[in-house]
Amino acid sequence: MYEATHDGSPAGPDRTGRRPLAQRQQLRTMLERSTGITPQALGYLPGLVVAVLDLDYVAIELTSTVAAHGSVRGQVQTDVALFDGMPEPLATVMREHLDLAARGHSTTWRYVEKTSGITFDTEAAPIQDPFTAAVVGIVLVARDASEQAAAEHVRDAVLRGFRSSFELAPIPQALLDDTGQVQTANAAFTDLVGRSVDELAGMPFTELVLPRDVPRMDRAVEATLRAPADAVGRQDGDARLLREDGESVHCAVHMIGMEPDAMGARTIVQVLDQTERDRYEQELRTIANHDSLTGLLNRRGFRERVGDSLSTGRRRNEARALLLIDIDHFKTINDLHGHAAGDAMLCELAEAISAVTDPRDPAARIAGDEFAVLCVDGPTAARASAAALLQAVRDRSGGRRDGRVPMTVSIGLAEVDPVMDDVDDVLMRADMALYEAKDFGRDRVIEAGSTLTGDAARRSDRILATLREAIRTDALVLHSQPILDLHTGRVSQHEMLARMLDDDGELLSPGEFLPIAERHGLMPELDAWVSRQTIGLLGAQRAQGRSLPKLHVNMSARSADHPELLHELTSSIAGHDLPPGHLVVELSDTSRLADLDMARRFVDGLSSAGCPLALDEFGAGWGSLVYLRELPVEYVKIDGSITRDAAIDERAATLIEGVASTARSLGVRSVAPYVDTQACLTRLGSLGVDYAQGFQVGKPMPLTQSGRPARAHVAIEAPAASLTATRQR
Repeated sequence: MYEATHDGSPAGPDRTGRRPLAQRQQLRTMLERSTGITPQALGYLPGLVVAVLDLDYVAIELTSTVAAHGSVRGQVQTDVALFDGMPEPLATVMREHLDLAARGHSTTWRYVEKTSGITFDTEAAPIQDPFTAAVVGIVLVARDASEQAAAEHVRDAVLRGFRSSFELAPIPQALLDDTGQVQTANAAFTDLVGRSVDELAGMPFTELVLPRDVPRMDRAVEATLRAPADAVGRQDGDARLLREDGESVHCAVHMIGMEPDAMGARTIVQVLDQTERDRYEQELRTIANHDSLTGLLNRRGFRERVGDSLSTGRRRNEARALLLIDIDHFKTINDLHGHAAGDAMLCELAEAISAVTDPRDPAARIAGDEFAVLCVDGPTAARASAAALLQAVRDRSGGRRDGRVPMTVSIGLAEVDPVMDDVDDVLMRADMALYEAKDFGRDRVIEAGSTLTGDAARRSDRILATLREAIRTDALVLHSQPILDLHTGRVSQHEMLARMLDDDGELLSPGEFLPIAERHGLMPELDAWVSRQTIGLLGAQRAQGRSLPKLHVNMSARSADHPELLHELTSSIAGHDLPPGHLVVELSDTSRLADLDMARRFVDGLSSAGCPLALDEFGAGWGSLVYLRELPVEYVKIDGSITRDAAIDERAATLIEGVASTARSLGVRSVAPYVDTQACLTRLGSLGVDYAQGFQVGKPMPLTQSGRPARAHVAIEAPAASLTATRQR
């Protein structure tokens, strides 16, 4: 036992003011017994100050590895009066805690030493007699917490910044705990869902989601919670959030797992309202699938709808029927009365079609003056619609006094059996019936398969036989159409086109023989003929020492499936020793590429032979962007259904400008075909398009006797400098 007074308390100090040595040793022994650690051992731990004090607050032992109040690093001092030299503010705080420890209470506190700037976490604990439990001394431990304090300061600053950013962020955000319940949300989130923070607190996040999206959101929350502590668990998806008023909002949802914050939040949820994006995408789809003049579907949109309807018909074993409608003598009307009258007539016919057909029947303007309707209720309904349309057009034209041009239409009707699955086959049958309706006097309906279609079939057979013989004997005619450089205002390139003569030596329109060539698989042979002729033309120019023009040739998607055609072309180019860059290959109808890898090999072979690649009909399908990424493209020819309306349709102009800008950013040049008016030509220059092609620039013309492309007569009211200035504005 240690020395004690008569009342049982420890003996007081001797006349020197110090506790007897034996009592100090007893205190030290009690500390070791209670903790199992000697003060010296504690003192040699980094950043610790350890003091064993008697009840007069004299240090029986003071051990330190930091310099504080005269202590020496790594040394042990004895009989040190704790408050000697201690600043008064610190001494006051220290005495309060030591007094509590002397009464048997353990206390902790933190202080910063002003002279050194060191932050200490300090603990004072009583030393008690193990037999009487009387307090006989105090152990004081001060730990250097400077680094921890600095880290906590940074953490607190970051947390404050996070909270501030979280609250003020324009992006709707919520914090979830480890059960997926909402702890808090920012103002943007409460505005989106129409609930207050108090209403959201404690609500499972999945209660804010449409039922069909709940399993996906549950999996996303769980995945973020399962992510390792040293990794960011992020889950992206989409869901429809329920507002308080019962409406739903389509949102992109991003969940990010995180270390628990002061409130225990484990997941931050960010949601982005997709309503405007959905509206914009729907508008783009509408623009891409609809004719800007009439508002009906365009050829691309119609093909998609027909394909879907044929699939449905096969599943249900239901017949469909197709109407192909063409305005009689439309070219003459355009030439005599102008394009404005022609456009008005197209709009009138579109209105008549919409008025007499079932709203379920897809209707489209698939070419200049050619319209199509798919009758989902089959041939009986189609016959009724065709008859009603003929009568409506006749009534419109009969006895009119409003100055509008009279109009009649020819209609081809083709029944679509449930087993048919090729849209082109359907269009071909209706097309044959339409030509027969024109051959038999126009202003009538002819049904494919009727007794009259034999003449149409025989005509198709004659054209097919003539085309095959013309390809074999080089009896086709090569025409060229100029392409205008909108930067310089000069014709810099030409597109080479195949034309065919009928039995009487008259030129057939491309619409009469090209569909037959496609139907009977002759496009690769036709493409090869045009390419051979063009390469021979360039070779002849080179042999005569003339400067070589840049000539474009069309190559259908089906031609890309023929490696032998690639070999023939590359061999011909090498045989004529043509320098690279003068034969541009325009790949058309890319939506029908059967094998992208084969197409890539075909294009790479042409590129190696020095043939730049152009994508034709760019923008007619969403797949255009895929081919722009996958193939080494140097030109994009914007789909003509968009460019022809550049001067009158702001939506079309916006699309054209976007395509031109995208192409330019990728180092690709843009070409706009079907430029038939001066207004369209001028507008294209201001939209950033590089080249223009169409009747306003020059019509397809036969080659001159010298074999050179015919000189184009380009009608440009403003000089090239003005076009450039318009572009810059």
